[in-house]
Amino acid sequence: KIEIMEIQNSIPTGTGMNLEAHVASIYFKIRNGFSSLRGSPPELYIAFWLKFLDSYSYFSFSIIFTLFLSSDFGFSDVQAGTFYGLWGGMITVRNRSLILHLFEGF
Repeated sequence: KIEIMEIQNSIPTGTGMNLEAHVASIYFKIRNGFSSLRGSPPELYIAFWLKFLDSYSYFSFSIIFTLFLSSDFGFSDVQAGTFYGLWGGMITVRNRSLILHLFEGF
């Protein structure tokens, strides 16, 4: 979470900018960075949207799973996080081994 003091401290000294002007300049830099995507094929937007949904579902599952372990199974936060980390590691190893198995013949 960005606090107001952190934003105010990031304003370059000697520019005469206030907080609102500094936030507006950051917003316009971000918005102008996306303007380079104009004219891109629609498939690119679909790929970005799918990646967003994939990340959203993954991180939503992580918090829901740890809360479920804490509330329904009585694990502490640390135990639930450890269990989730072990589960995530096993899934990663499994997925990598499947990918390597696909390319074995090449």
